[in-house]
Amino acid sequence: MSSVKKEKFKAVIFDMDGVLIDSELIWFQKYHQLLALLAPSLSISVHKNLLGRSIEGIYDYLYDNYEGGLKIKNKRKFFKEYENFGISYIYNCTNLLFNADQVLAELKKCIPLALASSSPWTWINQSLELHNLQKYFKVVVSGQDLKKAKPNPDIYLKTAKELNCNPEDCLVIEDSVAGVEAGKNAKMQVLGLRNGFNHDQNLEKADKIINHLKEIIKVVC
Repeated sequence: MSSVKKEKFKAVIFDMDGVLIDSELIWFQKYHQLLALLAPSLSISVHKNLLGRSIEGIYDYLYDNYEGGLKIKNKRKFFKEYENFGISYIYNCTNLLFNADQVLAELKKCIPLALASSSPWTWINQSLELHNLQKYFKVVVSGQDLKKAKPNPDIYLKTAKELNCNPEDCLVIEDSVAGVEAGKNAKMQVLGLRNGFNHDQNLEKADKIINHLKEIIKVVC
């Protein structure tokens, strides 16, 4: 882990799950229900290896490593069941982390903001509407529209392009190994966020580790 360089950033790009909302905590609490539906023979410990991945990325990981344990092997059906579970049991009851709306409001005064989430559009839109966050973001990108998921950098490169910014001028906020690696693979600086429930995620590749979203204000404003 190095340190964040103090040159002027042109944009801040946020991950959503585990950075702005506590969905990853709720996922962990309810993952046994999801595994019973999709892969009943797997241990809940597999959850830590799925953080930051898109649904397709989760399917690919489970298929490559635990094919025999998958109850639903059809990729399209797996995606739909996973997506519907999130809509019904996760994203209708999330809470904001670290007074995220207040931090976003302050940041928006001094720098453009974007959201780059591996989640499908249904989860993103449900979350933005529930917490009234859409107004803070100039650009919103879903991993659902990309062929390759984090840690591939495509989601961050696409976001930078839509922001009309060079990747090296963007600061990424992430909470997972896959997300941090995606940001670094995009040649961006990355702040790794400790959110209170991602202690099993090794964020050492981040340029700096922070413990509260308000620390971003000191870096960019």
